[in-house]
Amino acid sequence: MINVAFNGIVVVRGPMMADASFGRAQWGMIVAAHSAGLIAGSFLAMKWHPRRDLFIGALLAGFYALPLFMLSQNASAAWLIMGFFIAGVTLGLFGVIWAHSLQTYIPPDKLARVYAYDAMGSFIAIPFGQLVAGRLASQYGMSHVLLMAALAVVIVTAGVSLVPAIRQPKKWGLRRTTHNG
Repeated sequence: MINVAFNGIVVVRGPMMADASFGRAQWGMIVAAHSAGLIAGSFLAMKWHPRRDLFIGALLAGFYALPLFMLSQNASAAWLIMGFFIAGVTLGLFGVIWAHSLQTYIPPDKLARVYAYDAMGSFIAIPFGQLVAGRLASQYGMSHVLLMAALAVVIVTAGVSLVPAIRQPKKWGLRRTTHNG
């Protein structure tokens, strides 16, 4: 859902929204703030090791609704820089937590297959979002599409965080595996 909403819709429509409001130079700063957040989140992940990694990862992914909501409300470039930075930090943290979780809970002989399915599911969503972004925006208005995308991200990540095996993996039979390497 995040890839449809963010990479599909924002990346396609973002420059057009910038042209209509604060300009492409500010859009460049917003995108740069997102990248800086990704780097900062990845560095934070080296020091932070949450006990309930899958649950925390699901909650962190929900922060991607923030820049979508802010864009839907025509926030200023300064607010968008902050929102995109926060989303970048949380995605950087999520990415490390997710990769660590896969390596922790997936047996070594199945890990490559799980990574492949994960990547396919994640990346197939991007062109889908890009295909529907323009059509949805012209039919319903960009603000409404962004607001619905933000709401969808919140609903999906909240739903994932409610799965018992995500909240308490050990209780539901998810066991840590040993990877030699």
